[in-house]
Amino acid sequence: MKVVKPRTVLPSNVSATNLLNTNSIWSNVTAYTVGQLVDVTNDFYTYQCIQANTNQNPYNGTTVNSAYWRRYSFNNKFAAFDQQVSTGSVSQNTFITNTVTFTIDMTEGFDTVAFFGLKGKSIQVTVTGSSVSYSKTILLDDVLITDWYEYFFSENIENSEAIFNDIPFVLGPSTINITIWSRDNQTAEVGTIVVGTQYFLGHTPYGTSVGIIDYSKKETDEFGNTSFVKRAFSKRVSSPIEVIAGNVAKTQRILSDLRATPCVWIGDESDTYRTALTVYGFYRDFSISIQYPSYSICELEIEGLT
Repeated sequence: MKVVKPRTVLPSNVSATNLLNTNSIWSNVTAYTVGQLVDVTNDFYTYQCIQANTNQNPYNGTTVNSAYWRRYSFNNKFAAFDQQVSTGSVSQNTFITNTVTFTIDMTEGFDTVAFFGLKGKSIQVTVTGSSVSYSKTILLDDVLITDWYEYFFSENIENSEAIFNDIPFVLGPSTINITIWSRDNQTAEVGTIVVGTQYFLGHTPYGTSVGIIDYSKKETDEFGNTSFVKRAFSKRVSSPIEVIAGNVAKTQRILSDLRATPCVWIGDESDTYRTALTVYGFYRDFSISIQYPSYSICELEIEGLT
């Protein structure tokens, strides 16, 4: 089990992107009604109208006009950095192949860049700095072929996650260039981008369980007719981790520091279990049982973010 401790990446770290705003830009001559969404030119957020108004600027560069507007979310250019997988940055579907591009300027050290909520054909990460030069492309096709029938007729499965955790540790100022290519005549999208440093906690043994928490709702009316409201879900992993004796204190310290912090958890890096045991989320609880002379068992409960 590895955990990627996130570095702080703010919209101000994004020096370039090809994305456009998806909401109209606020205008001082438009009459806005409750619920309307607007973007502003001097902020990273989308604003929602909470009281009908005209010529009430949502944000003056310092404060939010809270009598008429509320901050709704990061706008499309920067939604990939709001720590929410369900709100993503989306390309404009005007070409056969669309792209999402970001240039991120970093000053903190890191060795991992992770992506969740991906939609597309492939993704490339290039890192340049005084201490490293790195470039890698990952295809997002995830097809499991077990026989000839599946070879010819299997439905293409799109992998929604990509982890670049083989980056040599980057020291000092550096630049991360990201390009996500769409499939033909579709949009490219990314829900969350995480830049961080990975720590090895211990071996993930057999006995680990995976599942989901489904937020969908079932409703049955007075006549017995049942309908379903399909909503988001989050992944869940429950794992006993084998921590070598000398790392018990270190593991306790790392996990204590990461409480209430969304992190990337990598339970296994093999092709068989990598996707199932990779989660972006937080741990709900952990306990370390010192049972054996050479290693201890850390029980870890991880809940993914939607």
